[in-house]
Amino acid sequence: MRKGKIVGAILCALTINCAIAQAYSGSFSFEIYDNVTGSTKHSLEAVTTSCSATANTYHATEGDTTTKDSYTVSLVETGLFGKTYTSVSMKADNVNRSHSYGKISKGTYNVSVVNKNSNAAAGRYIKGSGTIKQ
Repeated sequence: MRKGKIVGAILCALTINCAIAQAYSGSFSFEIYDNVTGSTKHSLEAVTTSCSATANTYHATEGDTTTKDSYTVSLVETGLFGKTYTSVSMKADNVNRSHSYGKISKGTYNVSVVNKNSNAAAGRYIKGSGTIKQ
């Protein structure tokens, strides 16, 4: 019986290590007036995927501004019939925000960030960074 527990413990440890080794974390950064799609390709598995991002709203000549814009972070699958997964609207107020896309399709994705207020004429832009996690 003791031998069975040891074998079970070893198998459990190997399974946990394999699960940890498969985790993915890819970073992105952005500075946008309107929208941008990054060129970095993220190879993602068909598992639950999330992003966390921190961004702030700035004015071109005045720096940090009290008027805060909102943005979304999308995962855009490459290819002709690629799927797109879009986050909820997140406020660019220098607070870390997270979004779960749920289980996505396995594939290669680019990150796209859209300023929902698009105030280029007013001189406001959003600058931030984030991480895609699986």
